[in-house]
Amino acid sequence: MYHLMIVDDEPIICNGLRASIPWQSLGFQVAATAGSGVEALALLRSHPVDAILLDIQMPEMNGLEMIRVIRKTDPNLKVIIISGYSNFEYARESIKLRVEDYLLKPIDPKQVAAVFTALRARLDEERRPLEPAAPAYERIDPQKYAQSLIACIERGEPEQAKEEGESFLRRLRPLPAEDAASCCREVLERLESCFGIVRAQLETLENTPPEEAAAVFPGLLKAAVEAIGDSAGQMSVVLYKRARTIIDERYTEKDFSLGLLAQELNVSYSYLSALFSRQHKSGIKTYLVQKRMELARKLILERELKMYEVADAVGYTNSRYFSDAFRRYFGMSPSQYLRRLGRNPED
Repeated sequence: MYHLMIVDDEPIICNGLRASIPWQSLGFQVAATAGSGVEALALLRSHPVDAILLDIQMPEMNGLEMIRVIRKTDPNLKVIIISGYSNFEYARESIKLRVEDYLLKPIDPKQVAAVFTALRARLDEERRPLEPAAPAYERIDPQKYAQSLIACIERGEPEQAKEEGESFLRRLRPLPAEDAASCCREVLERLESCFGIVRAQLETLENTPPEEAAAVFPGLLKAAVEAIGDSAGQMSVVLYKRARTIIDERYTEKDFSLGLLAQELNVSYSYLSALFSRQHKSGIKTYLVQKRMELARKLILERELKMYEVADAVGYTNSRYFSDAFRRYFGMSPSQYLRRLGRNPED
């Protein structure tokens, strides 16, 4: 049974997909659902899945932005995207991001069944040993191991990170030297892409003969994790200040998202979110929403812009997303807010 995550900002669609499709008969189990790309990325840390079904149009971080972030830590994750309309540019970009398939709304259950039947067949084929007569080595996914290790580091759990490393090393021992060296290299490359401070360990491994890689890897991994830990305090303060400055400067831009911010800072979103929360009294998502809502309130009270223009001015792609965000933040719609202050929304 393969694990699936469904991501859509409309709860009725998200819940409908979960309930109306016979997932078990298709070989899938819905392990998690999320209402945004940001929430989905955070969930992936604790709920690794084999495939994701996600809406391409979502607030804060659209589907393509989310896939770009995923590809940095899990290039093999299977992704199916859904959209309310056909768009050639989306389709072309999806191909570049190695999306498995593209579904249009309204969603046809028969089409979903056909797509996931084909996906299950591809997953089965990928996990089938290529050489039945060859020694039965355990299949190791270094990308998933690196993702688990990164999650331990970001949560500040050195002992769990150590256990992950020992487990990985035990699984490496039976592998041929070339395969083991390749797995070690992928793990360090992923740590380097996420934290950017383990280049020395990676270069040492690259200059090590394959037959010796598994022997030197434990020391290199330990040094890499320690280097990340030693720099964590200083790096957290620097990243927090940089992230807050960028949000303050760009929160009104419609194409600005926290996922892209994490990419710009060369860290994972969950790592950025955790360190921001430690340095600030509120989380990073709350801070961004607060900036947008306080400006929206000011613009609404000035009465110089129509509501869709206010939405555009504070960084929202459409009025519905803006109105929903305003209601969640202030507990009432923009028009109700004006009436409460004795203003006529129609003036």
